[in-house]
Amino acid sequence: MAYFIFGVIISLGLVFVLFRALVLRLRINWDNRNKSWQLYLAPVILAVLLVWTVISQVYPRLYDSLSLISSQSEMVEVTLKRENIKTFYLEIEGERYFYCPATIDWQEDSYLQINYSPKMHYIVTVNKLASLPDDTGR
Repeated sequence: MAYFIFGVIISLGLVFVLFRALVLRLRINWDNRNKSWQLYLAPVILAVLLVWTVISQVYPRLYDSLSLISSQSEMVEVTLKRENIKTFYLEIEGERYFYCPATIDWQEDSYLQINYSPKMHYIVTVNKLASLPDDTGR
């Protein structure tokens, strides 16, 4: 959970820095203090970076924050194999589930119930289940 909150804070900080840099570059443009013509394009590049950061990083994390505050997370049950475990994420059936490597010690061939945030797929809780599911479908 701390890993997720840290990501939210970093994303909001990045948006603040990009917005501040955009305002600064716009003031320089308005005062005609640019040294070269390429610097007139800096606000356009900063605006694109700002919009991309908000859409791809901040919005999903804030949406996940609301979901986690209201205790709504999605769940997947899986038998963990060595090939599922990556450095910062689990890859299960083509989906990536992110976690902080310092907080979770994965054990191979264990049957797990993983709760994760809906948009960014951050792992919130991991519960080890006692038995494997039966193959009969009942």
